[in-house]
Amino acid sequence: MAFTSLGVVLISTLTFVLGTFPEFQPVEESGVESEYPEAVMVMAVIDNIVVGFFVIEYIVSPNVKEFCLYWYYLISITILKVRFTCAPRKCKFFVEPMNLVDLFAIVPFFLDLIIGGLQVSQDW
Repeated sequence: MAFTSLGVVLISTLTFVLGTFPEFQPVEESGVESEYPEAVMVMAVIDNIVVGFFVIEYIVSPNVKEFCLYWYYLISITILKVRFTCAPRKCKFFVEPMNLVDLFAIVPFFLDLIIGGLQVSQDW
């Protein structure tokens, strides 16, 4: 998604720069008939598509990121629970380095939930 966004930004920048040339300015802006009316029309269509892309990205992107984040934490927590359940020594399980890494990877999710919950309750 990042490369697509970067590509769209580059295309938008290119059409913006080309639109500053007098040959590519529409009649509404320059008052003079363009030398390349087809190019002006194509750049207008590209600009509309780019704006549509960024609107869709703005609306969808946070939801996709949140979904992926929650999915990651759900899988991580499930795997950690299964490994803990299957561990022969439960106390030793928590001090093993790889298990600590897993635990520290999950902690920010719960901190965000707790802090976010505190902020919402204080707003009321």
